[in-house]
Amino acid sequence: MGSFAMTPMPPRNIGFEFEFPAVMRDGHAAPREKIKAMWKAFCAAHPQWHLNREKIRHTITGVRRTNQGYTEILNSDGGVCTVEFSLRPWPDVHQAIRAFTTVFEQIKAVATPLGISFLAMGMQPITGYEWEHETQKDWYFLLNRKLPDHHYAVPFASHQTSVDIRVEEWVDVVNMLSALSGPMIALSASSPLGFHKLCAQKEMRLQVWKDWNKRIEPKYRPYFSNSMPAKPFKTVDDYIRFYWNSQLYFVTHGKSSGYEILGNRRWIDFLRSKKPVPARGTKGKKTALLSTDEMLNSIHQYGWLTTKVHYTFDDRTTIPDILKAYDTQKLFPYFRKHVTRCYIENRGTGVAAKGEEAAMPAMTLGLIENLKKSVSLWRGVPWNEWKKIREDATNHGLDFHYKPKRSLGLIKNMLAIAEEGLMLRKLDEEAYLEPLKLRLNSRWTNADEIVLTYKRGGLPLVLACHGYRPDANEVQHTVS
Repeated sequence: MGSFAMTPMPPRNIGFEFEFPAVMRDGHAAPREKIKAMWKAFCAAHPQWHLNREKIRHTITGVRRTNQGYTEILNSDGGVCTVEFSLRPWPDVHQAIRAFTTVFEQIKAVATPLGISFLAMGMQPITGYEWEHETQKDWYFLLNRKLPDHHYAVPFASHQTSVDIRVEEWVDVVNMLSALSGPMIALSASSPLGFHKLCAQKEMRLQVWKDWNKRIEPKYRPYFSNSMPAKPFKTVDDYIRFYWNSQLYFVTHGKSSGYEILGNRRWIDFLRSKKPVPARGTKGKKTALLSTDEMLNSIHQYGWLTTKVHYTFDDRTTIPDILKAYDTQKLFPYFRKHVTRCYIENRGTGVAAKGEEAAMPAMTLGLIENLKKSVSLWRGVPWNEWKKIREDATNHGLDFHYKPKRSLGLIKNMLAIAEEGLMLRKLDEEAYLEPLKLRLNSRWTNADEIVLTYKRGGLPLVLACHGYRPDANEVQHTVS
């Protein structure tokens, strides 16, 4: 990208989006009415939280509060039986995991009397693709018109990490985390059990994504894979062109309401249009819609790969100016000047084992803090080879079948780079990597533990061993 002065940046913030399967005592997914009762009980016990009720369906889909300028959301993901914690970012892993622990304990306290518990695994053990468990969010009316078979989202869960980055780091971070998603999946595999049986993959969650991806129109598939892009991005312009050429197209306002753009239009076509274009609202009523400057902050929300950049423009950003930058291949300097916040969302990792919730977020942060060495690591292996490692990790976890010695060596190097990156911060966050080191040495993942538990005692033992007990604070939130 040429030489340039790095933009000054304060210490990076880190945020979590943790999802957990919510089940009843027999292992079936928690039903809609139970989850709704949980949200109501939570708000009654903690009045600073408020119910989130959909405007069209009038369903309760979660709760929200404002915390030091950030909107924090606890809600159901694709299925009502997947409970997601999306909390404000923090300056370090210690504060972030403590904040999560506090809220998680509060949720468990109201869920337990309702017979609901949460699992440290990436799939519902029994419940599969069942429409009656789909979360009834209004904006899913738009999503289902473009990406049908949304019931495929019901049974799975994952843990995601967001870390602040500079625009100058954008492409290197995206490519690095995409390439290293295979090694991270190997360490965090957690979904070998689903549909009331042991699955062929240790990370069945990603197989579900692949199966879902095959069921949608080919023109949408590259943007809806939760996988690596076909090839690494060369520049910020390259990245933006990939997304703005997307026909995965709807405009929403905070994922609460919005419009589907009709016709064979891409984002860039919509931005260029001088006249309103045909659209259809959330309720299905046809109308016409013209792009606005405000919509530029919505484009990044859609398109689901294993890594995704989120960004916010300043008030000086206009569509004519950004189209000029697009047409002259000068998006990078334009984004450097006008983006006020930029962060990466690492979406590839599975659900952590109990007590290891901070490990993969710390890994993500450490790799970004030690970016030069992280980039050197991914560039040392061809892109298609990283894809093979990812596929192998999805199927086998740390028990690699394809060039196992090399794959394990790459993970060892990755951990060392992340540890060095965290040590540079001088906040003692590197201690959170210890569980991952132990897993690498033993080649024993959360998925392997779930398989062994299931073979020994079936589903009842899995629920007992891999469910969060209501009377115990099991989340790792201190460093000894």
